[in-house]
Parts: sequence; structure tokens; C-alpha cells
Amino acid sequence: MAPLFKPKTGCDFPGCKKRHFALGYCQGHGGNYGKVGDTVLLHSDGLVEAHDPERKMFGFPRLAELMNGCSGGPELIQLLLGELDGFTGPDWEQEDDITLVALQRAAVPAVTGASKTPALVS
Repeated sequence: MAPLFKPKTGCDFPGCKKRHFALGYCQGHGGNYGKVGDTVLLHSDGLVEAHDPERKMFGFPRLAELMNGCSGGPELIQLLLGELDGFTGPDWEQEDDITLVALQRAAVPAVTGASKTPALVS
């Protein structure tokens, strides 16, 4: 699965109407991603291909809608797992692996001088 990129405030590239897209998909960005608050979701197909009791798939449109309504980061993972649980129902038997990794860009303090010690941000 291609990682999904969710800018914190939507895509601000001129002419782009997308609020989320596969990383590298939006033409003209030139790979310039990563403003503070932006989120990248890495996921396996087990999420979007999960079925409800009537055999309807969770799907990419639902994933996109949930991403748009969430601030990102750890909250996104909890939201997706909760929505998946409600979608599939209590008797669901997992058909595939479900892997979710949300990376959210945090503010990093500016470095004022050269340092030989690596900077760690938690």
C-alpha cells in the first residue's frame, strides 16, 4: 500500500484540491512534504479490505474520510482501530494482518551552534 499523506491543514500547493493523497502522488509538490502537524499513515491492506457482516469492505473512501476528520499521530491510530471494531462487529474473524504506523511531524527546536551530540526528539 502506498503511504497516505495528510497535511495538517489540507494541501496548500496551488491548484491542488486534495486533502490527502498517496505520498508523491500530488503533481508539482516535488517531494516537499513535512510541515509541523502533517501526518503520514503507513498501513497494510488488512484495514481497507476488512469486511463487515454483510461483506462490504472498509475501503479507501472511509479511510480518507477518517483521516480528514482527525488531527493525526497517535489519535489517528486509535480512531482507525475503533472505527474498524465498530465496522466489523463483535463476531468478526480477522482475514488479514492490520498494520498501522502514523508519523506526525513535530516542531524541532532550531540548533544555534554545532554539536557533536546527536539530537533526539521524542
